Amino acid sequence: MDVDAHLWEDGRADFIAEVSNQLKDKITCLQCGTCTGSCPVAFAMDYPPRDIIRMLQTGEREKALASDTIWVCSFCNTCYTRCPGGVNIPEIMTVLKNTAMREGASPEKKERNFYRAFAKTLEEHGRLFEPELGLRYGLSIGVGRVISDLPLGIEMLRHGKLPILPHRIKNPGKVSKMMTRIKEAEGE
Repeated sequence: MDVDAHLWEDGRADFIAEVSNQLKDKITCLQCGTCTGSCPVAFAMDYPPRDIIRMLQTGEREKALASDTIWVCSFCNTCYTRCPGGVNIPEIMTVLKNTAMREGASPEKKERNFYRAFAKTLEEHGRLFEPELGLRYGLSIGVGRVISDLPLGIEMLRHGKLPILPHRIKNPGKVSKMMTRIKEAEGE
């Protein structure tokens, strides 16, 4: 999205320009919601992807940089693949995360727990298995989360929106080795 500084007198346009300058493409979000509807980890975010993009558009810098979403995004590219405007949300999340880290932010315990649950599920199955991810993450932050999410999970299973069993890839060992290298690089 091309933004002229004269649109806002209070400098809010500076934020989208700051982020846009670090991207390969312009931010041309129409606010259709496809990204949020496609996101397999939106349930764990405080603001869905669509809202983060809106924060960019409206210059809500502090709110976007303080969001759990930038730490929770799994960079699966589902949103980017399905976006009719071609907005590269994973790339935007990376820019926001890097900006937040430069300014001294670090992920909170629940974001680390989400990352670990995501990585463990990926390592075991070679791809994401949403019911297990939700269960692992929910248990890591408290049984109350699992209990409160259970009715929704059952409805999603009933309507075929969640798989009952994980789908395996041909060689999950390669993903496991990759995850081991990532853990070593991160010092875990």
